[in-house]
Amino acid sequence: MASEDVENLLPGSRAADDLEISAFTQSITEKVWYRSKTLVWGLGTVLGRDGDEEEAEDDEEGGEEDKDGHGGKAKVPAASDSVAVLRVRADFADGAIERGEVFDVDEGETLPYNETHSLTMLDDVTRMDDLNEACLLDLLRRRFLKKMIYTFAGDTLVSINPYQIIDGLYEVEKFTNNAVVKTEGDGENREADAVPHVYSIADSAYEAMRHQFSLTSSSKLTNQSILVNGESGAGKTEACKHIMRRLAFISAMQRKGSERAEEATSGDGAALAEETSQGAVVERCVLQSNVLLEAFGNAKTIRNDNSSRFGKFIQLFYDQIGSMCGASTKHFLLEKSRLVKRSAGERNYHVLYQLCRGLGAAADHVPEEYAEEVKVLSELLELHNKASDYRYLQGSTGDAAPSDEEISGDIREFFQLIRAFDAMGVTREERLNLFRTLAAILKIGNIDFVKKDDAVKMQKEADKDEAVVADDAIAEEAGMLIFVCPKPWHYDGHLLK
Repeated sequence: MASEDVENLLPGSRAADDLEISAFTQSITEKVWYRSKTLVWGLGTVLGRDGDEEEAEDDEEGGEEDKDGHGGKAKVPAASDSVAVLRVRADFADGAIERGEVFDVDEGETLPYNETHSLTMLDDVTRMDDLNEACLLDLLRRRFLKKMIYTFAGDTLVSINPYQIIDGLYEVEKFTNNAVVKTEGDGENREADAVPHVYSIADSAYEAMRHQFSLTSSSKLTNQSILVNGESGAGKTEACKHIMRRLAFISAMQRKGSERAEEATSGDGAALAEETSQGAVVERCVLQSNVLLEAFGNAKTIRNDNSSRFGKFIQLFYDQIGSMCGASTKHFLLEKSRLVKRSAGERNYHVLYQLCRGLGAAADHVPEEYAEEVKVLSELLELHNKASDYRYLQGSTGDAAPSDEEISGDIREFFQLIRAFDAMGVTREERLNLFRTLAAILKIGNIDFVKKDDAVKMQKEADKDEAVVADDAIAEEAGMLIFVCPKPWHYDGHLLK
């Protein structure tokens, strides 16, 4: 769509900084929102209603006098159950109707218009009067076209996924210079000039927690909750990551400020250094945990390349100075069936592709610090770098082959995953066990079962309906990875039976 077409979608060519009403219709005050096939709701000016031209006939038209001696025929009132039809002129083009086009709509299919609905780029929908679905969607659309994806609705933040990178939107350090969210009274009010942003929600929750603590004699901070909700592809995963990033940043600032104040009154440098280390580790772990959760719990779907296939409940714990001191993540409703079956055009969990392609990456793509670990894993797991060699990673018939960008992305994210393991304190031995289990799952998926009669090796006493493994070698490879050994096997210098 051309840029001029996009601008034509804006009601009344809204270019002023205050109240804007199209010059085309500014002399007519009655407007309504009507159903639009392309924009859901469009704005139009009412030219008239059905029956407005059905005036009573007077004597000049030859009407007989009524009982009161008045000439003409009385107007017949409309039936009480009839729906009025409005004659409407479109205030702007919507792709199906041209600007200025006149058409009829049922009054029951319209919503009332208020002048506040045309205020330029409001950052809070509650500042509009007669709030309804039409004006809400119109405001969100106008802001979205200006790359303003966040809009307040009172204490709620409405977010629209832009499906693109917006430069400077998430520069957490620079956001400190914007309007800072503060609380008053009971801590539930937000300053009018607060910036609509996911960081503002994080700030609001943090300030409310700290504010309540300062007003009471309790030794505990006041718990706060942030609920992130939306349909698939709405951006919930990214919103959670940015909220946690903001909270970690605030915690770091609070911790450093407290430490500087303590340095001025205490000479216990050793204790201070230890406290600083602990705080930094917690904040780093909170951020790196997202990498692990996404690798093992996210997958590509038709609507979203990084869709969380599970729900999560994240708790962040703070000490009395407001510094982050711990975290907990609980997951629920994991889509286990995705492991063995998916819809056309979708992928299995990210980590399975990352493991295959990461271990098969060219030497120049392997970070030097992980070269030895990759070599050991490659020799032990014996995975193919071609993901489609494994049934659980094969796409449906007709699916496009993976692009070079997709493959390189999986390789890059595999080493990001290993770095996250390091940051979280997961040892090489522990992640070896994890990767060994994943490799066993992939190999188990390639096991075929056949009837005993069809098997190469037959036992006379076997039942004809008995199923057996078609290829023992595949089962043996998978079994040895999880220490289910059908035959003696040497591992790390030890003989396993």
